[in-house]
Amino acid sequence: MSDESKEGIGQKIKRVLKRIFASMFSKESKEIQSKQSEMKPKKSKTKVSPKKRAKQTKKEPMQKRSRKIIKKQAEVKKAENEEKKEINESDYKRQETSLKRESRKELRKAFFKKKKEKKVKKEKSLISLATERAKILNSDIDKEFSEWELLFHNINLASEIIGKIKEKVYQDLGGRDIKIEKIEKRINFAMRDAISSMIQPQSDLIKQIKSASDPFVILFMGPAGSGKTRSLVKVGRWLQKKDVLSILAASDTTSSQAASELEDYAKKLDLPLTKAKAGSEPALVALEAKKYAKEQGIKCVLIDTAWDGSSNAAKEIKKIISTVKPNIKLFIGKSTKDDSTLQQAIYFNKEFGIDGVIISKTDIYDEKSTVLTLSYSIKKPIYFLGTGSEPDNLIPFEKEAILKKLKLG
Repeated sequence: MSDESKEGIGQKIKRVLKRIFASMFSKESKEIQSKQSEMKPKKSKTKVSPKKRAKQTKKEPMQKRSRKIIKKQAEVKKAENEEKKEINESDYKRQETSLKRESRKELRKAFFKKKKEKKVKKEKSLISLATERAKILNSDIDKEFSEWELLFHNINLASEIIGKIKEKVYQDLGGRDIKIEKIEKRINFAMRDAISSMIQPQSDLIKQIKSASDPFVILFMGPAGSGKTRSLVKVGRWLQKKDVLSILAASDTTSSQAASELEDYAKKLDLPLTKAKAGSEPALVALEAKKYAKEQGIKCVLIDTAWDGSSNAAKEIKKIISTVKPNIKLFIGKSTKDDSTLQQAIYFNKEFGIDGVIISKTDIYDEKSTVLTLSYSIKKPIYFLGTGSEPDNLIPFEKEAILKKLKLG
């Protein structure tokens, strides 16, 4: 082969190799280009205006912009986390307070439930007790009465009267079918009724005096030292406060002291008085007072009497009674711890007849025993209680006041 032909073959080989390499490189470049096109964001098919395209060209490079976005996202996430943390904390506190509140509610609920159960239990026991009944036996009465018996003995009430009160309670309650829880109460009621029935009701003095066509005459009698004259003055003062004028008659002609005392009080209270002249009889003094009252339109005559325990004194009182015919004869007896007032009252009632009683000097000794003793024994009403030495120290007797003092009111 010539040199020319060799060169021609060599050039041919070069060209072939060049083509091969060129085709290889073109394939690789195509692959790279396809990969790059996949990585690039797809362009929207929508047409972009020239102004927008101009703005996009002015934007920062993609890498720098992505860093900023990532940073901003991190800040937003941090803020969100902090906000979540705050919300979680407030939720926790809210839940905690809610739990506390719930626990308190549960405790309260449990407490009131227990209380209600106790109440229901108590009510059931009371209902069951209320439905139970029993007969009151004498032994039940004796048990309750023992305390009262002690009280009655302490106020020196006679054993006979105590026995009568007990007997009355037996009659009212013995063998009766009563609810168990009411036995004590019923015995106390029976005691109250027993004592109340002993005390006699008194008439309305003011009504009687005002309705009388003639002067209303009240005779005062009683033992020496009982406070008879002073009681008469007190009644005169009491009537005066009720707008009823009275005249005082000093028919105690044996005691100058009594006559002088009566005269002093009559002047002090501005009340008219008739007193004995020399040699005058007590009955005539009383009669003169009654006549004067009728002439002057005086509604009431209060007559004092003398008493020394003699037959002559008794004779004079009987003479006064037959002469002036008193509307009411009042016995004045002082409050005592013995039976002396009772014995005197029995005597005066037998001799002259008693219509009512004034118990004096109750400020010195309590009147409970005297009231019950006289009420039971002579069965006469008690009109007044003397509570001191002054004219205003007089109170009308009230049954309820005595029952209250005995703790039965």
